[in-house]
Amino acid sequence: MKTCPRCKLTKPFSAFYADKHRKGGFRIYCIPCTIEMHRNDRENNPDKFNSYTKKCRDKTKANVMTHYGNGVCLCLMCGENRLDCLTIDHINGGGTKHLKSLGLYGATFYRWLISNNYPIGYQTLCANCQLIKKMANGECRRKGTTPITASERKIMSERGAKGARSRWGTSKYKQ
Repeated sequence: MKTCPRCKLTKPFSAFYADKHRKGGFRIYCIPCTIEMHRNDRENNPDKFNSYTKKCRDKTKANVMTHYGNGVCLCLMCGENRLDCLTIDHINGGGTKHLKSLGLYGATFYRWLISNNYPIGYQTLCANCQLIKKMANGECRRKGTTPITASERKIMSERGAKGARSRWGTSKYKQ
C-alpha cells in the first residue's frame, strides 16, 4: 500500500504508475492524480505542450526516415532532406489500403513501424517523388479516368512529373 501526497488516499501499488528510476519502483502520485495534473498542464500551458509533442513526433519521424533512408534522413530518389517533406513509401505499392487496414496515419504509423522492428518493404521518399512513383505505377487514378498506357508510363519515368497526364485525362505538358 502507498499513500498519494496529492489526494491523501492510501491505495494499492497497482494504482500507481511503475517508475524504475524511483526508490520504491512507483511514481509518487496515483494514476488519477497524475492524469489530472497532466490535463491541467496541457490546459494551462498549451504552447509548451504542443512544442513538446511536435518535438517528440519529429524525433520519431526522423528515426524512421533515417532507418528507411539507409542511415541518412533524406529522399532516396532526389536527396531532399527537409523532414516535413519526407514520407514513408510502400515499395510494392498498396500503402493506402495497408494503412486503412491498420487504422494508422502519421506519427502512429511511425510508432507502429518502430514497435514492429522496422519491417522490410518500405523506403524514404519525399512527397513529390512518391507522387511521381504513384502516377508511374497507375496507383493515382480518379474514378472515370482511363488507365495509364505503357507509353505514358515510359514518358513519366523519363521526365518525372512533366510527362504526367492531369487527373482529368488530358496532357498538361507538351510531349
